[in-house]
Amino acid sequence: MKKIYLLTAIICFFYSCNIKEQSEIQKEVMASTEVIEVDVDDLVKSFVKDSTAAAEKYVGKVLSVKGKVAVFEQIDTLTGHVNDSLPGPIKWLAHRIINDIQSSNIFFEELGKTNPTYNVQATFAKEYRKELVGIKEKSKVTVKGKLEHISTLSQVLPDSSKKTLLYTLSLQGCVIEKK
Repeated sequence: MKKIYLLTAIICFFYSCNIKEQSEIQKEVMASTEVIEVDVDDLVKSFVKDSTAAAEKYVGKVLSVKGKVAVFEQIDTLTGHVNDSLPGPIKWLAHRIINDIQSSNIFFEELGKTNPTYNVQATFAKEYRKELVGIKEKSKVTVKGKLEHISTLSQVLPDSSKKTLLYTLSLQGCVIEKK
């Protein structure tokens, strides 16, 4: 009986988190007809100016972001073996994690430094690797992706106040529009 409760809790947790693979999000991005075009610096400036208003405007929307590549990474050396004797939900989760680890990422370069610092990251499904050939640092690209979430890195100061050090804007399911 405890196993059923545990399994139900795990399924509810994953359902509530709305976990999607990069390739699933990429299908949504490619099918989207409503796209907000924005330069990476303008996107960051809007979050610096008023993060609440910017989040309402951009989070969950498909964006066409134009900017210069600071870092391009393709992680394909990490592999995993999933034991066939594992329970189905655990096997499913392991496959999803391995697929997301093997994604490609572009980190955009900011022209002006802000305080706190902002990173804009575009993540591509592993199936999209052929289209990324030729991407180099300092090259200008336009990436279409869905701004799925924003993460922050904060520091708690001695007076118990919180100081945000870094914001990461994460575009998921990306495709290259122009390189």
